[in-house]
Amino acid sequence: MNEKNFKLIRNVLIIGIGTVFSKMISFIMTPFFSSWLSPSQYGIYDLIATYVSLCVPFVTLQLDQAVYRFSMERKECGNYYYKKVIQFMIPVVIVVAFVVYFLMYFNRFQNGIILGFLMYFISLSFYSVFSEYIRGKNKLIAYSLLSITTGVLLIIFSVILVKKFMLGVAGLLISFALSYGLTFILFQLYFKPFKITQKDNKDIKSLLKYSIPLIPNNISWWITNVSDRTIINIIIGSYYNGIYAICCKIPSIIFGVFNLSFQQIAMEETDIHNQKKYYNELIKKVVKILFLGSIIIVSFTPIIYRLFLKNDYWKGIDCVPVLLCGAVYLSLAQYVGDILLVKKKTLWIGGSTICAAICNVIVNIIIIPYAGILGASIATMFSYFLMFVIRLYSNKNFFYSKNLVLYIINYTVIFIVFTILILNYKSNTLINCLLAIISILFFFILNIKEMKKIISRLKRKDR
Repeated sequence: MNEKNFKLIRNVLIIGIGTVFSKMISFIMTPFFSSWLSPSQYGIYDLIATYVSLCVPFVTLQLDQAVYRFSMERKECGNYYYKKVIQFMIPVVIVVAFVVYFLMYFNRFQNGIILGFLMYFISLSFYSVFSEYIRGKNKLIAYSLLSITTGVLLIIFSVILVKKFMLGVAGLLISFALSYGLTFILFQLYFKPFKITQKDNKDIKSLLKYSIPLIPNNISWWITNVSDRTIINIIIGSYYNGIYAICCKIPSIIFGVFNLSFQQIAMEETDIHNQKKYYNELIKKVVKILFLGSIIIVSFTPIIYRLFLKNDYWKGIDCVPVLLCGAVYLSLAQYVGDILLVKKKTLWIGGSTICAAICNVIVNIIIIPYAGILGASIATMFSYFLMFVIRLYSNKNFFYSKNLVLYIINYTVIFIVFTILILNYKSNTLINCLLAIISILFFFILNIKEMKKIISRLKRKDR
């Protein structure tokens, strides 16, 4: 196993521990949230939380990505970039907070929800910049601990505010805000990022020149992620939006861990000849791991729903495989997008995201009235697939496209066959357990060569 592959696996494990832990905490807490809140309340919370993600790019101006990118190039100047960005953000946060307050106040939101919203987006904005600063300095263990700490604090605050004091949607928003905010403060005190070790000639204008073009791309991502929830809420109500929100929790686990790890490698790799060979070999391994991993998740989904969720949420179980398939295509789109980022083809990145967002809105409007939340799942999957195809086409001279497409089709068919079999017996606990065991064995059998290489490399490292 070459150095890059081992480095990627190491990054996946380090980042994965923190990312999966925080996502699992969020998922594990979901049954409690669903018992403390009605589906309608949970739907309102989920919709508000997604609107928080719209405010963050306007507050940060995507400077978190600039801090990451510039810190990767000159780690010794990371503190300088971070300080510049925080100083610039403070007045922006104040202005945006006032605008959001008056918009929510005149739309007659409850005071508690307004407070929770403001606390949430402010704490998340500063947290986002700090987390990218940590990652840009290549402190991946600290980055992972950041996520773990946030997850633990979320449990504590949500139990106190939502369960004990029964503050409902407002309590849940404030819980997330406090978990992000307190983690941000604690890690600030430890790392002392404002202690400048070395300056650079780049000012805030240089950072903005890099970050501002990323805002339309981020907003397009937001439209893709939020349009289905908004349209569900308008057409069939917040009750179904709550059910759909739970469906999205499981697929979210698959996305993010590999993407962050790969981006770390992509930013460091500069040999174009080696890139082409390496990325073509790696994407096939990624396709196999993601689809086989998704089969395992689908096989456990009926068990998870039966053990942890109320009967109301069972209506959304058929959406999970569709959303998982979409998450795979999203991961592949992000994979190709990171290569485009390295090659500075940012126009294709933004263009593909905008096309996916427009497609998602149109398909949602057409299909949700007839197919409900399953229609929203299909729209999401199709939009992510479109994004991947556009980005792959833009890199057609970089990938062996025909072979790759056939490879993806093969694993998509395998995923569909397993999914049909699993959902056909979703009410039978014994068969569910057997299929879960079979899916795990299937994963290990098809990845036996890679696992042997990893074990062999680890043994050599120990010597």
